[in-house]
Amino acid sequence: MGVSGSATWWDELATPLPPNPPIPLYPASRAIQRGFDQLGLRSSPGRLATNSQTYQGRSACLNCGYCRSGCRVDAKYQADEVLIKPALATGRLELVTRSVVTRIDTDRSGTEARSVSYTNLDTGRESSARARFIILCNNPFEIPRLLLASTSRRHPNGIGNHYDQIGRNFYSHATCLGMGISNDDHRTYVGHSMCNVMSLDTCVNRERKDYVGGFSMLSLNGAGAGSLAAFPLHKLHGIDLQQRMAQYNNSMVLITFIDGMPVYDNRIGINRKKTDALGMPVPTIHYDWHENDRRAFAHAREKIGQVFEAAGAYESFTSEIFESHPMGTMRMGNNPKTSATDRFCRVHGVHNLYVAGGCLYPTGSSVNPTLTMHALALRSARKIIKQWRNPFFDSLAEVE
Repeated sequence: MGVSGSATWWDELATPLPPNPPIPLYPASRAIQRGFDQLGLRSSPGRLATNSQTYQGRSACLNCGYCRSGCRVDAKYQADEVLIKPALATGRLELVTRSVVTRIDTDRSGTEARSVSYTNLDTGRESSARARFIILCNNPFEIPRLLLASTSRRHPNGIGNHYDQIGRNFYSHATCLGMGISNDDHRTYVGHSMCNVMSLDTCVNRERKDYVGGFSMLSLNGAGAGSLAAFPLHKLHGIDLQQRMAQYNNSMVLITFIDGMPVYDNRIGINRKKTDALGMPVPTIHYDWHENDRRAFAHAREKIGQVFEAAGAYESFTSEIFESHPMGTMRMGNNPKTSATDRFCRVHGVHNLYVAGGCLYPTGSSVNPTLTMHALALRSARKIIKQWRNPFFDSLAEVE
């Protein structure tokens, strides 16, 4: 992947270092770090899935700042370059594009997934593909939608939904974005977009007794000025907005990801009476903030202002609460009555149907989810390899 970083204050013992050193701190990051220091918060360079030096034939980061638009030199980890191209080069992967999976079919017993049906978006042609293993790698919205829509005699409420767990416990990182304006030229438009410097001291709440969990604090840089207009500066208009936007290069920007609370009634469902152009039931979404989310957000918002003030900002702005990183809906667990998948990410009751992605997380902590997604995917892959070599192998104790 090309992860860059260094040892941090929060590493467990014997944690291996990333393969690449950290990206050097930008001027705005150094100012934020001074603010952390003034408040007694420890900080470290962030762990980034972006090359700080040439790695595995891919370029080092150019600090151009357009990470959100896709990396033009492939310094940033991107699945098309790092995963799909090498897989295609083996000759063992056939990539079907411009197509949408609309159904999964199981055998008569309902315990084995047999095939997927899919539709070509250009021609409308419907096709199917049989497989020994089926892995669903979409997002926390579309995976439960597909399973709920795949009904049969054995799965009248959707595959794996015997206990009404598919789509439930939906949550996200409650998020606050802040901007602190100073008199110093930080050249904020330069640099990798996120987490050049971070503090995770606030990931565990030790200051207040009114909420559990915590929040991370990560710096932002690069070509993201538009998000400031949409979030922390959303109440300003006209000349007031123009004046603050003109100070972007004198600004420090922080984002906090808050440990969201999984809630049973927050869920992705389907409307069986209404279908889309492909004949699939349209999804339904129910999502309410938990009171714990709101209280943690209030603390994060206050802490952002304190960091900016300590870092020398003369004016600061913070956003209202919003969502980042949707998670849950296919949570892992040992009990099918309280979870949708087992600890190897298989749908309960269907031994060859696997799931990947943030939908698996029982909880989301308060850090970016991508690296954990890959760790779980590797763990599932080891399980699949053992099952592939021995179809009768199904002992959970065989894989760590």
